[in-house]
Amino acid sequence: MKFKLRYKDIAPKEWEILGNIPRTGWVRRGIENPETVQSHTIDCRKLVIDFVEHLEYNMCEIFQILNMLEVHDYPEIITGDIVNLITDPHKKKMFLQNKFKLEHDAMIEITKNLGPAGREMLNLWLRFDKGEDKLAIFAREIDKYQSIEKAWEYQQFTQKVKVKDFIDYLREDITHPLLKLNISIIEDFLKDTPS
Repeated sequence: MKFKLRYKDIAPKEWEILGNIPRTGWVRRGIENPETVQSHTIDCRKLVIDFVEHLEYNMCEIFQILNMLEVHDYPEIITGDIVNLITDPHKKKMFLQNKFKLEHDAMIEITKNLGPAGREMLNLWLRFDKGEDKLAIFAREIDKYQSIEKAWEYQQFTQKVKVKDFIDYLREDITHPLLKLNISIIEDFLKDTPS
């Protein structure tokens, strides 16, 4: 079964731009040649593909998850990679409302001349961002979980990243049993590894 990117050829210029936007969190930590938004998108989709035999979703649902993940960061072409580090609940709510407006406006701009495929992309982005159904919730958890795996990868090569910080920050947001199991495997490995 082939799991090709669906929208890359519909918006090739935009897809290329995503490959030139470094992920803010890694830049702030001083990672050389940090992951780009495009490579993050590819890695999120790859996780789903790698997990496909262990997931409870049918193939139609898998493709919906993959499509949401493919478009979930397109607004960053205009907005850049906006990172939320706010913990105060009221301030966080205001920040997220503002972020949604900025990204929604950006997604409308990006997709406005892409015809039916553009409307599809916008609807997939909205579905992902709102996270109101089981597939969107899982896609959002994959998005978060991928940063844990990437932090784990970076930790192997630099002291600038500690995967435990990512696990602690995201633990409450990741509820899918398979992802929780993988996190516990990483934690077990950390216990057995001298710091």
